[in-house]
Amino acid sequence: MSKINFSRYFTVKSQKANLRFKLLNILGLTFGLTSGIILFLIVRYEKSFDTYHEKYDQIYRIVQSGEVEGQAIHQVGLPKPMPYEFRDKISGIETITHFYHSRYGEVELIREDGSIDSFFENPGVVYAEPELFQVFDWEWISGDEEKALTEPNSVVLDDVLATKYFGDQNALGKTIKVKNVGDLMVTGIVKRRPNNSDYPFEFFISMKTISGGEEFNNWYSTYSDDRAYVVIHSKNQVAEVERQMNEVALARYNGERRLEIQLQPLHEIHFDEQYGNLNYRVASGTYITTLSIVSVFIVLIACFNFINMSTAVAFQRARDVGVRKILGSTSARLIKKQMVSTFYVVLVSMLISLGLVELLMPTVVQDFAGTVIDYHLLADVEIPLFLTGLLFLVTLIAGYYPAYVISRFKPTDALKNNYATGKKGMLLRRILVVMQFAFAIIFLFGTSVVFQQSRYARSITLGEMKDWVVFLDLPSGEAGNQQVWEGELDKVSGVNKYAFSTHTPFSGSMSSTTATFGKDEDRIQFSALKKTADTEFFGTYGLELVAGEYYQDLQTVEGFVVNEAFVKKLNLESNEEAIGALINYDGHTAAIKGVVKNFLVTTAKREMRPVIMYNDQRNFSTLGIKLNPSNADQVLSSLESIWQSVYSGQEFSYQFYDDYVGMYYENEKKATQMLLLFAGIAVGITCLGLYGIVSYMAATRRKEIGVRRVLGASIFYLVRLFSSEFVRLVIIAFMIASPVAYWLMNQWLEGYAFRMQIGPAIFTFCLLATLMIALLTTSYRSFRAASANPINSLREE
Repeated sequence: MSKINFSRYFTVKSQKANLRFKLLNILGLTFGLTSGIILFLIVRYEKSFDTYHEKYDQIYRIVQSGEVEGQAIHQVGLPKPMPYEFRDKISGIETITHFYHSRYGEVELIREDGSIDSFFENPGVVYAEPELFQVFDWEWISGDEEKALTEPNSVVLDDVLATKYFGDQNALGKTIKVKNVGDLMVTGIVKRRPNNSDYPFEFFISMKTISGGEEFNNWYSTYSDDRAYVVIHSKNQVAEVERQMNEVALARYNGERRLEIQLQPLHEIHFDEQYGNLNYRVASGTYITTLSIVSVFIVLIACFNFINMSTAVAFQRARDVGVRKILGSTSARLIKKQMVSTFYVVLVSMLISLGLVELLMPTVVQDFAGTVIDYHLLADVEIPLFLTGLLFLVTLIAGYYPAYVISRFKPTDALKNNYATGKKGMLLRRILVVMQFAFAIIFLFGTSVVFQQSRYARSITLGEMKDWVVFLDLPSGEAGNQQVWEGELDKVSGVNKYAFSTHTPFSGSMSSTTATFGKDEDRIQFSALKKTADTEFFGTYGLELVAGEYYQDLQTVEGFVVNEAFVKKLNLESNEEAIGALINYDGHTAAIKGVVKNFLVTTAKREMRPVIMYNDQRNFSTLGIKLNPSNADQVLSSLESIWQSVYSGQEFSYQFYDDYVGMYYENEKKATQMLLLFAGIAVGITCLGLYGIVSYMAATRRKEIGVRRVLGASIFYLVRLFSSEFVRLVIIAFMIASPVAYWLMNQWLEGYAFRMQIGPAIFTFCLLATLMIALLTTSYRSFRAASANPINSLREE
C-alpha cells in the first residue's frame, strides 16, 4: 500500500509541481546559450579577418605617427614617391607594394551594335602594382598573376564584375573604358574576395596608367587613399626596417621631419581605430572584449537562474529526497542523478539554441552586427568543440550546487520539512539574485552611455547643418559642366542653396600638405587638411563664419578660409588677427580672408585638425544641395532629370549628408543595438530567476502567509512585504554595479576626443528601470501567494 502511495507521490504530485520550473529552466538556459553561441560566432568572425592570406603573419602596413605642437597625428596615407624610395634603398624587405584606392570609377562598354552601357563602380576601384598579388592572396581564374598589371592601361576584374560586364563571354582581352582614364584591356580575372576582408578591391587598374603625374614626385602632399604594405620574412627584422625607413624619410625632408614611420602588423588593422581600414568598419579591441565579457555574463546569469530555481525545487521536494534516502539512495547517487538531469536539461536547451541560432543569424543578428557573418555550425571543428565544452561547463556550473544541496538532506529533517526555512541556502540565492541584477544594471548603463555618445558625436559632427542637404558625386574631370548645373539649378523651385566642392565637410577621404606662415626664424610650418570649394559651400553645409569674409568665386586662388584650429597653429591671439596673414599652401600663396568655427572633418574620436579651404574648380567632384523640405521629392526628381541631360546613360544617385555622416558612426549604432538586445536578454533571464526565488519564498512561507492572513493582514501588505525584500536586493545590486559601470564606460569614452559627460540622469534611469522590472516580476507571484485561501495552507501544514 505504501509503495502505491510513494509511486503516486513521485509521479503525480512531484511531477506536476516541477513541470513549470523545468520549463522555466529550459527557457532561461536557452536564452543564455543562444546568446553565448551567437556572440562566440560574432567574435570568431571578427577575429578571422584577412587570416586567409598565406603571408598573414609577415604583412605590415606603413603608417606615420607623432606629435606636432602638442597634437597627436596619425596618418595612414603616404606621399606617393615614398614607397618607391623605400623599395630602392631599404634592405630586409621581401616585397613592398603601393596602391591608390580610388574607390569610384565610371565604366563604359561599347557593345557590338554600337550601344553604350555605363556602370558606376563604388568602392572597389584601386590603382595597383603587380606586387599587390604577391602580398595579398586572390584566387586567379585566368591571366598571369605576375604580368597582369605590369603595363599601362591594363585592368584585372573580379569574377562578379566580369560576369556583370560580359555575361558568359570570356572577359580576358576585352576592352573597357573608364572615364578620365581611357581604354583598358582586361588582363586577368580573379575570384571575389571573401566577406572577412578589409580590402574591398574588385577593379584593379595598373599603377603605371597614372604614374606619370607630378604627384609621384611630391613628398609634401599626403592622401589618405595612398597606402603601402610590406612583407618582412622575420619579426626580428621589423625594428631594423623601421629604422632604415625613418633615415630615408629624414634625409628627404632635410632633417625637419617630425612624424615617425612605423610598421603595423596586418593582424592589428581590423581592430585599429587610429588608422582605420579600407572597409571603414573597425571592430575595436574594446568592442571584441565587450562582446566576450557580455557572452560570459549572460551564460552565468542563465546558470545562476538555473541554480536559483533548482534549489527552490529541491527544498520543495525535500520530503521526496528524504523518502529516497530511507529507501537506500546514497549521496553520490543523488548527486549523479541530479547532474544527469541537469545535463539533459542543458542538452535540450542547447539543441533549441542551435535551431534559434540558425534562424536568427541570417536575419536579425547579421543586421544588428552590420555584416554578413560566414559560419558553419558543424562543418568547422572549432565550433563543435566550443559547443561541447559549453555543454559540459554549463552542466557543471548550473548543476553542481543544487546536486550538492540535495545530497546533504538528512532524511528525518527532510520528512519533517525542516528545510523550508534554510537560511544558508536563502543567503546564497539572494547573492545570486544580486549578481544577476548587478550584471543587468551594467548592461543597461553601458547601453545608455553608448547610445547617448553616438547621438552626441553625430550632432557635433553635423554642427548647425541638420537635415535636407543632399550631395551628388559628380563624374571626375567634369568641372566644365558646373555652369550647366548652375543654370539648371537656379530654375528649380525648392533648391535653397547649392555648392561645388571636392568633398563634403565631413569625409572619409582626406588630403593634407604643409602650410607655411612667416619667414626665416619666425617661420611656422604644420600639416593642414585641404578642402577645395566654392563660396556657397559654407552656407550650404552650415559652416559658421566667426571673422573676416569668404573668398571670391574666381578661377585663381585669391584667398583662404581657415578654421579656428588653423588660427591656433599660427600662435595668434584672436581670429581677427589672422585676417590678412599670408599663407603658402600647396603651391599657392594668398592671404587668409575668413575664419570659420571649428567643424569635424572626421569622427568625434579624432582631435580637431587645422583645415584650409580655397577655390579650385579643377578638382570639384561633389555637388551639395540644400533642399526645401516641403517639396523635396519634386526637387530630387528635377535633379535626376538634370543629371540625365548632363550625363546621359549614367546612373543617378544621391545621398543625404546626415545619412552619410551616420555611416561613420555605424559601429556605435550597431554596438548600441547589440548591447540593447543582450541587455534585454540578460534582464529577461534575471526576471526568470527572480520569479523562481519568489516562488520558492511563497512555497516555504505558506504557513506564515496563512497565519498573517488569519490575523488580519491585507493582500497589499503581504505583496509589499515580499516586494520590499527584492527592492533591497536591487538597491544593493545598484550600489555594486554603478561604480563598476561608471568606470568601464569612462574607459570606453577615453577613445573619443569629443565625448559626453556621464551625469546623474543615467544612474537614475538604470535604478528606476531595474526597480520597475523587479516589482513587475515579483508582484504577480506575490499577489497569487497572498490571495490564496489561508485555510488550505494551514491545513496542509
